Amino acid sequence: MSTSTPLRTALIGVTLAATALIPLQGTALAAPSGTAPAATAASSPSSSVSGIEDATALALAHSLTDPAWSREVRRAALAADSVGLTRLTGDATATTGRKLAAGITEADRGVAAAKGLGNGAGSLLRVGLADASMRSRLASGAAPLVAAAPSDDDGRSTFTAYDSTGTAHELDLDSDPGRPVYLVDIDGAKAVAKGLEVIDRTLESKGLGRPAPAAGTSLAAASGIDTTRIDSVRVSDVEEPFFKGDAEIFTLVTGFGKDGTPRVDTVEMP
Repeated sequence: MSTSTPLRTALIGVTLAATALIPLQGTALAAPSGTAPAATAASSPSSSVSGIEDATALALAHSLTDPAWSREVRRAALAADSVGLTRLTGDATATTGRKLAAGITEADRGVAAAKGLGNGAGSLLRVGLADASMRSRLASGAAPLVAAAPSDDDGRSTFTAYDSTGTAHELDLDSDPGRPVYLVDIDGAKAVAKGLEVIDRTLESKGLGRPAPAAGTSLAAASGIDTTRIDSVRVSDVEEPFFKGDAEIFTLVTGFGKDGTPRVDTVEMP
């Protein structure tokens, strides 16, 4: 390696529960025709992703009064750990499911806006059983409740779930509710990937993005400076709640190029 200013690197591991939240204006998810209205997702300036998730959970709970649609949701929940709500409603054969599709699309847009992901984030909301132990009850025909995935940041020991009449039930986070529960939450891996794209674009706009090597030049040949290479990172005690699955983790690597220009690279760590 040639002699030059060493590349100074700093490694920051970040567990991302949510991209930066901003107030969401004017987004609501309506229940399908013939059911009680769902909660408004953005009725106040304090509306956020959690508000949209809760409104979506309530609307989905109301929609399960349609037996045909309820069976479609049950089959999807038994076939996979979770399924995107846009896909589920878009593929619906039951009328109620198809009517719910437009509201889900709008809710997805609201989530993207609240997370600062901009346009093009696509489907982010998903639904699945809160725990695999509930599969047998759901398969046997037990009526499910629907809840927004509870936050692990507010210290609460209970969360709210809805039945098909819209009645709210307070469930204990540490106790089996005795019936299946559908959880509405965000596709964290996708949200992180889209969030990192936003970060990369922002860094590039400030001159901190990843420079492209000259045509026909490998990255190793172009570097020509002393560097520090990190081969592995070990993370312990990642206390992600069971209902959220694996934590979404990414790394920011900061330093200087051989021309002395500072740069920051984002690295996903699935």
